[in-house]
Amino acid sequence: MQKNIDDTLKVFVQQHLAPAEMVQLKTEEDEDIDGNPILRIWVVYKAENDRIDPEKAVSLPRLLRQSFADLYASHYPLFSYIIPEQADFATLQSHFHCPTIGRKRLKG
Repeated sequence: MQKNIDDTLKVFVQQHLAPAEMVQLKTEEDEDIDGNPILRIWVVYKAENDRIDPEKAVSLPRLLRQSFADLYASHYPLFSYIIPEQADFATLQSHFHCPTIGRKRLKG
């Protein structure tokens, strides 16, 4: 089931970001700093001058939620766009996984 969802998401993102080429997509369920469920989505892409259309990038979360409301209603999608040379997911995960760090700072 999850593989089908991931495959559908990959097709949707690739179609929306064209002519940029999506090289890889990684997702992870998480929580924001307030404890609300989010879906982190890392998109590794190739594009002319390493740039994707900013209007397409900004509209993608809204379009995703509209098109797949039954799948993504409870998790707000947060996108990160990365060129292949920056795609070290272990580093990215620790860098972008800030809600836990934020809560520790608030408590400590």
